[in-house]
Amino acid sequence: MTKVLTNLAQKITKIPLSIYLSLTVGLALIVRLLNLAKASIWHDEGYTTMIINLPPSEIIQTTISDVHPPLYYLLLHYWQAVFGSSVVSLRGFSVACGVAIVVLMYFLLRRLFSENVARLGTLFVALGPFLVRYSQEARMYSLATLIAVGATYVFVRALSSRHRSYIWWVLYGVLIALGLYTQYFLALLVPVHLIYAWFSLGGGKHSLTKLLRLPGLWLSGLVGLILFLPWLPSMFAQVTRVSDGFWIPPISWFDIPNTLSMFMIYDHTLTRWLGVTFTVGLIAIAIYLATKQPKQRPAIWLLISWLILPMIMIALISLKSPVFYDRYFSFSAPAFYSLLAVIIVYFAPKTKQTWSKALIITVSIAVLVAGIVNVYDSASHRMRDVADVVNTEYQTGDEIISAELYTFFDFSYYNQTGAPVQLLSEEEFGEFGEWGLVRATNTERVASLSDIEADRVWVIGKTGDDYDYFTADVPDSWWLVVEASAGDSVVKLFETNQ
Repeated sequence: MTKVLTNLAQKITKIPLSIYLSLTVGLALIVRLLNLAKASIWHDEGYTTMIINLPPSEIIQTTISDVHPPLYYLLLHYWQAVFGSSVVSLRGFSVACGVAIVVLMYFLLRRLFSENVARLGTLFVALGPFLVRYSQEARMYSLATLIAVGATYVFVRALSSRHRSYIWWVLYGVLIALGLYTQYFLALLVPVHLIYAWFSLGGGKHSLTKLLRLPGLWLSGLVGLILFLPWLPSMFAQVTRVSDGFWIPPISWFDIPNTLSMFMIYDHTLTRWLGVTFTVGLIAIAIYLATKQPKQRPAIWLLISWLILPMIMIALISLKSPVFYDRYFSFSAPAFYSLLAVIIVYFAPKTKQTWSKALIITVSIAVLVAGIVNVYDSASHRMRDVADVVNTEYQTGDEIISAELYTFFDFSYYNQTGAPVQLLSEEEFGEFGEWGLVRATNTERVASLSDIEADRVWVIGKTGDDYDYFTADVPDSWWLVVEASAGDSVVKLFETNQ
């Protein structure tokens, strides 16, 4: 067994770069395309599918009232115009971003470390279950991660440029602005990059002075500020609304360890103190390597800070207003997989047995693959099946009611009846958050099911005892004719006997 692993490891390192990259990219593409359309479009994706059908100017106006900036929606608006609006097409944009992340990470790791680290890190990034998961979702997280990797690569190039080329600095400012127009958390990359710059300039007491004297750094900041300035008032308004109350639960001691567990195996398997031990151990080994590898010290600290600093900062903010949620840190996942590669390559430099590292790599890959399986298993939303019943059994004159907001967007995507989906709400629609899109699409509000005059009414909702609208809101005189459920979604057809 050990001989087989040794021979395999030696052969892999001798594969020509073009072939190795092609194989790795192909692998990344395969695991992202498998089961791409297994799960139905869910609530957040449903919001995406609805907003991208608006004109660009209305997309921008609508996102002002939401909590996310508009760049992803604008890009997907034009992507849809070219590739269509199927589930595969819409999620395919994130797949493309996910594959591009793999390629770009190779060049970043090769510049920071060595060919061995670059190859192994690229393989881990290709198989990283968290990156696979959000490469299969029609949301902005894969794009945000790609921009984060691109900005990091450009910053490293700008800092190492012998002639201090301003082109790299300008490009860095542009990418930071694009990142902010995609996901606000990408602002946390700036202190990460400054930490890397500080170590690269010596890491001493005078390094900060050297850093502040870099004209390119100020230029990039100016470029980023000018580009993002038009959206700054909207961002402040959104942040203020979120600070007044958000749906995310309070922060706990285990949120960061659980996020790293999700990175590794896409499951909260390493829970509680086991997860804490894993997190502390990983960071401790990385810091130890930084002290023992002087040439790689800035690069190792870049990965450490990229992985953990954004989480720590958001965790502190969340003590007052909870905004910590694992998927918001997808842009830190490449640092996690890269750090694993660095630890494997550098942690045991005295060990000459190639088979031992090959065994560790094999186990790591097995864990990542298990994580991908967990990703596939978690794809369980089935609103498509519920909508198929409505599309098949619908009759002219039927009315379709979404009993809550969390079935409105995703069902609307699958609705092919030609009838509008109305939304049950006793109160007037809100002005902010997702309600802004509900208003922008002129959705009709139903204050009470008793107000409906149609002979047949389809009511879309969720399964479970927590949702009482089928008992509390449905008039006693209505007769249940059809009921179909799939996953956590359910539809019921009633005859009103009017």
